Parts: sequence; structure tokens; C-alpha cells
Amino acid sequence: MDKRVKKVFQQTTVDGLTGELLKDHSIYVTKTVEVFGMYRKTDGLDWLINLTGNELKLLIILADVSDSADGSVSLSKVRREKMCNLLGIKGRSLSLLLQKLNAKDAIFRINNNDLLVNPATFFRCATNELKQRIQIYNELKFRYR
Repeated sequence: MDKRVKKVFQQTTVDGLTGELLKDHSIYVTKTVEVFGMYRKTDGLDWLINLTGNELKLLIILADVSDSADGSVSLSKVRREKMCNLLGIKGRSLSLLLQKLNAKDAIFRINNNDLLVNPATFFRCATNELKQRIQIYNELKFRYR
């Protein structure tokens, strides 16, 4: 297969009783200019259910601006202002939301301006990198606590 062609979607339907393959559908593209953020539900969605509306919105924003190499976010003054404007809140409310996300393990605050988005919630990496990213996140969280 041409290396410029990339599979972006696959759906397989199997009969639960017989194991027979009923449907196998894949979508391939040659240009991949779209960016995807993924949420993870492998271990359930308890982490998601426990978030308020603004906490979830902020987590999505943080995941979107996170560094794709390691999930880190640097909260500059300009970035904080943009987040506040998007959410329609003040700086103090943003700080409280960040504290709540940290307490719920959706993010890990390294210091006042730097944090990591928990890759077990939202991530921006290949799925084959996810296990390693979660391990790195947990190691850093343990080291800084």
C-alpha cells in the first residue's frame, strides 16, 4: 500500500453468537491535515461523569493546546486570558477550575504555570504511544508530589 495513504477509520461488525464477520468497513485518505483529540474510555468514563461543564470544557481546551510530544501545557498570561475569554470566566475561576481538575487527576500541575494533561483522559498521540504516555505521566506525578 502507498505510504501516503493512511487508514483513518475502521469499523468491524461481528455476530456475537457465531463469530461470523458481518461487516468490515475502512476509510483511507491521502491527505491528513485534520487534527484529532481523543478521549479515552478503556477504563470506563467515571473520570468524565465526575466533571462539571466548565471543567470538561477547560480540559478539552487544555488537551487542544497541549504539546503533542508530551501532553504538557505552559499557562502564560496570554494563554490564561484566552481560556478565560473562551469560557466566559475570570482569572480566579480559572485557577479554581485548574485546582479541581488537578484534584480529579484530569491534569497534574507541575507548578503554577506548567501542567500535564492526563493521557488516560484526553490525549494527542498515536494509540501505540498511549501506554507509555500514561506511564510517564504517572511517574512524573509521583516524582513531583
